[in-house]
Formats: sequence, C-alpha cells, structure tokens
Amino acid sequence: MYVYNLGCHNLASRGSQDISSCLRKHISSHAASYHIIAYSDACTGQNRNIKTSLMWLKLLADSKNLKVIDHKFLVSGHSYLPNDRDFGGVETFGKGKYIVLHKDCLEEIICHRNKNEKKGSVNWFKIQWLRFRKEELFKIFYKETLNNIGFVTIDLQPNKKGRLMANVALNNLYNGPSPVSIKKKKNMLNFYNLCLQ
Repeated sequence: MYVYNLGCHNLASRGSQDISSCLRKHISSHAASYHIIAYSDACTGQNRNIKTSLMWLKLLADSKNLKVIDHKFLVSGHSYLPNDRDFGGVETFGKGKYIVLHKDCLEEIICHRNKNEKKGSVNWFKIQWLRFRKEELFKIFYKETLNNIGFVTIDLQPNKKGRLMANVALNNLYNGPSPVSIKKKKNMLNFYNLCLQ
C-alpha cells in the first residue's frame, strides 16, 4: 500500500488536481497576507503545470486580500524543504480531511497556448518561478531562473469575452474513494499474510 503526503509547512493521492486542492484548502484557511510565496520541488506532474497554475489564478480571483502569488521551484535533489522532515509522523493523518476539486472546468474557460508573448515555446520542465497577479487573472508570468531578470508571459485570455475566473464553480473530482484494483488487493493481502508469519 502506498501513502502519499502533501505538506504545507506554514510557509505556505498525488496528481496535480489532488495537490492543488490541498494547497487551495490550506491557503484559504491560513493566508492573511496579500502576497504568497510558495516553494516546492520541481515535479511537473504535481506542481509545475497548467492545472496548478489555474488553481493559483482561481484562488486570486476568489480572494479579497491576495494580490500576488509567487510559486518557486527548487532544484531537484537539493530542495531540503521542511516538509521532508515533517512526513515521518503524518503517514495517515490526512485521511478524509480534503475534498479534491475538479480543475478541468477552469481549463474550459481559457485559451490554451503553448507559446509565450515573445512567440517562444513554453517548456514547463524548465520553469523555476511562476507569478500570478490578481489584476491579470488570465496571465501566467514565468521565468526559467530564480534570478531577478524579467518575467515572460503566457496569455490565457479566452477568445469569448465576458468569461470570468471568479464565476467558475469547482466541482468534486471524485464521488467516493478510489477503487483498489484486484491485483493491488491481492498484493496487499499477500503482504498482510507475510506480516502475520
């Protein structure tokens, strides 16, 4: 059996929608600032992608206080985040604590673009810093470094005018627990029987 944890270390299942739902819940409950800086590892499947970026934009759209969100990605293998120490004691704590929200409804209102404002290709694997601004909710600002050089922009402005991020209702991604495959169940039972010996 695998247990996946998400840690929110007061600075701030495993897919991008699961991760971003946990982040949204944590920040909605704890953030009192107008500017959030989030640090994470550079896992493109979980953190560094369009779904998580849309969650940040939706959070800005729904918040009265938030104005800017910076999401910075540390170099793989060198992160040493406080969460790495936290996970030892939280293996089962989060069960049943979060509702995973479906983000595809956010993707339906944007115009997907794989080119930036300079007509260059957007490579999510190379992005080191994402910035989101409340006054520009259909733009993602990014750079491929943590240095103080300028940001490049991805414009997600929909072709149809009048679409607003704040008007999008987020629905639950799952209606119940995820089913366990027959093969997985068999492996778990074999492991259980082995532990009894």
